[in-house]
Amino acid sequence: DSFLEAYISIFANRLIKQLRKYGSPKAYIEEEDNLETLKGKIIFPKHLAQNSFNRSKVYCGYNEFSQNNPTSKAFKFVVANLLKITRNSINQSALNQCFALLDGVSIEYVRPELLDHVPNAKRDPNFLALLNLTKMFLKKMRPDFSGNRNEKVFSILFDMNELFEEFIYAVIKNGDFNVYAEAQKQKRLVEKVRSIGEEWEKKSFFDTFTDITVTPLNTKRPFIIDTKYKIVSGYRDGMKNPDVYQVLAYKQIHSKQDRTPPVILLYPKDSEDIRREYKVTDSDATFFAWTIDISRDLQLDFQEFKDELRKFLIYFSEIT
Repeated sequence: DSFLEAYISIFANRLIKQLRKYGSPKAYIEEEDNLETLKGKIIFPKHLAQNSFNRSKVYCGYNEFSQNNPTSKAFKFVVANLLKITRNSINQSALNQCFALLDGVSIEYVRPELLDHVPNAKRDPNFLALLNLTKMFLKKMRPDFSGNRNEKVFSILFDMNELFEEFIYAVIKNGDFNVYAEAQKQKRLVEKVRSIGEEWEKKSFFDTFTDITVTPLNTKRPFIIDTKYKIVSGYRDGMKNPDVYQVLAYKQIHSKQDRTPPVILLYPKDSEDIRREYKVTDSDATFFAWTIDISRDLQLDFQEFKDELRKFLIYFSEIT
């Protein structure tokens, strides 16, 4: 199974073991309420504001020993969200057991740093590992191209080239960009073969797959995007020879008699924006390099990302 499913399995089984052995974690949490009897201490400003004409109640602040605390909430929040992600039936069953064992706990997001202060000295040794797994799932991981991240976190391994390609494709496909997008469009490199001195014979060899083919709905003239999850900057913009050879091959393979489609190498932005066109020596052929910023918080600034992608698509729609 995938690395993610493996991590989900470890988390769910550790949590089941913890909940069955100790029950849902309980802790004192600060509560406030307008009560009919005194409990804890009176919060006079709020008491006077709410009970000026109602002498039967008193506004109190008190500590409640409750399972509805940040640790339990974090466990249930992660369980609820992993249930939406997993496709493994065994993991689904384990997570559903966790969900049932956390009955009465609210599903609320908890900041991961709050779990750094959870006492665990008398707990099962696996409890600390469980907390770390919980924090891993809670953290909003964002791309960091600087290499200066000092925070120690768990890593889940993905093929970032594939993930970057699928992300860009999904946004283009589902966005209102007035284009039609195809991912991994297949084309055969060879259509005929012959022995020297003999006639051509129709054959079909060597599949090629372009990352994303985009066709503007107004012009019907496609262009090709080749996504690369690499840092590019400085000399030669950091591009490697194989990247250039690949897009030039795409350009040749997908050329037709009347036109040659633009091809673009699309990279994540590092330290600077790159918007360049390169002309091939002794040829009219060109190719482009472009960067797009995915380091922003996409939960908060997704519209800004879409606006940047829209400008990119409009530019190449207009030059096709």
